Amino acid sequence: MKTRFLTRSLPMIISLGIAFLSCKKDDDNGSSVPRLNSSANALFVKPFESETFTVNISATGMVNEVSATSTIGSISVDDVEGEGNATGKATLTFTAGAQEEEGSITITATDKSGLSSTISIAVNIEANPPITLTGGDVSGVWESGNTYIVRGDIVVPLNQSLTIEEGVTIIIDGDGSQGSPEIVVRGNIYSRGTEARPIIFTPPANLATQSNIFTGLWGGIICVGSVEEAVFEYTEILYAGAPAGQNSVTVAIGELDEGDERYGIYFENENGKFVLKNSRVSFTPDDGVVLNGGQVLVYNNLFEFNGRTGGECMNVNSGVEGDIAFNVFFHPATNGVKWDNKGNKSPQTDCRIYNNTVIGGGFRQEKSGRGGSFNVQRDGRGMVHNNLIVNCRFGVRLREDQLPDTANIVVGYNFHYGDVQSIVDEFYPSAGLLLQGASETNHDIIGAAGANNPQFVSYNVTNFNVQSAAQPNSVTLPSPTNNFRLQASSPALNVGKTNFSPKVGNLNTQVGTFNVPQPSNFCGAFGTE
Repeated sequence: MKTRFLTRSLPMIISLGIAFLSCKKDDDNGSSVPRLNSSANALFVKPFESETFTVNISATGMVNEVSATSTIGSISVDDVEGEGNATGKATLTFTAGAQEEEGSITITATDKSGLSSTISIAVNIEANPPITLTGGDVSGVWESGNTYIVRGDIVVPLNQSLTIEEGVTIIIDGDGSQGSPEIVVRGNIYSRGTEARPIIFTPPANLATQSNIFTGLWGGIICVGSVEEAVFEYTEILYAGAPAGQNSVTVAIGELDEGDERYGIYFENENGKFVLKNSRVSFTPDDGVVLNGGQVLVYNNLFEFNGRTGGECMNVNSGVEGDIAFNVFFHPATNGVKWDNKGNKSPQTDCRIYNNTVIGGGFRQEKSGRGGSFNVQRDGRGMVHNNLIVNCRFGVRLREDQLPDTANIVVGYNFHYGDVQSIVDEFYPSAGLLLQGASETNHDIIGAAGANNPQFVSYNVTNFNVQSAAQPNSVTLPSPTNNFRLQASSPALNVGKTNFSPKVGNLNTQVGTFNVPQPSNFCGAFGTE
């Protein structure tokens, strides 16, 4: 399928390490060195306690010997299965000493021909080690300050809830392979961080890198049809979107096929409630958030680099009523928000999209005539006001081949900036129904190439390179100094529309009432400092 915002700097996260191999050169008869795969990429053990793990071995030269050393504590090889066979398994036990310290374990496997390889595993001796989850049902409360390591699919069961308190870190030990772990919600989820202590969903620190921006290292948070409420406050969801596996829930419900990339968050229930505020959804190979039904409030969030060569920051489908406001959409492959009512659910999808900033949208979308900022498709309705659209491939688009509900769409009071003429030419997309002067677009701020610089506090909109923006491999991690507030002399101040109301406005949930901010008279997600 296709802000007021918390501190943007990525916090330091406990490194799980990653297994790496060193080996002797393959022999002349073509035999390959043994290949090793550990059941754990890192161990976290209390002083004086032990942990047992396994290492799978594949050896064309036939399994022979396994040895291990450790820089701290002690390590023993308890058993080796498969000696003389092409595959085998070693069982090892690490025992911690008295001191809290960090080190590593090195495991060496040698085959019958004398070829060998090693695998190194990080080990941490801690009085309060992270909590390991290998899969299965979860509910209750994950208490403030704890760290969890997820090594298999976990599920919040029907009619149960998972509450995650401030300062919790969830490390999902995925590597981007098909079927990497996902978090499935059949009941309710409440992820309630604070500005000072956000909740973070992330892969191991050594994989959270620029080279993996579009890899998709884990399966995301999948809220399926029975979900009632999903609330995310001050929550960071990073590097999600690994391909679905045969047993992935998204495959079972028909949302994706095996091998398709998953999303940061998926939510499906036209009778459900979804809140995403003061949060961050960054670095996904496809859509950041997909909504299939429900009453939704999405405000004060940051979305970054959603979609490698296609995908939206937010893909809103049938049966959604909601408000999407005061968000920053930074370099989406296609749009900041795409919405429609293709599934013909009730109620008809109706979104009020206001006071958002979208920057550099649409250029990685490989299909012509698509992508850019905000896109309304079949039977979608709503309002699009006070948005700051900067260096995007297209302005607001009403897709002509999938007719939106044009009688119930109002567009205007948006601010456009294009650094080059090809962007200016598409402020009103040539492959769309919205023409300059239609609806309320006479109140838009438009100009020639380079005119009406919005004057962000700290982000340069000039010298935009269209060709570079279209290349996924040219993407770099966003600068932590980016500041999308407006300077006092910005022409995007005092040009917005305020005499309209949010669609939903507020939602009452089991953890309180959430109120989306009212429209502001500036364009974009932020006013001045």
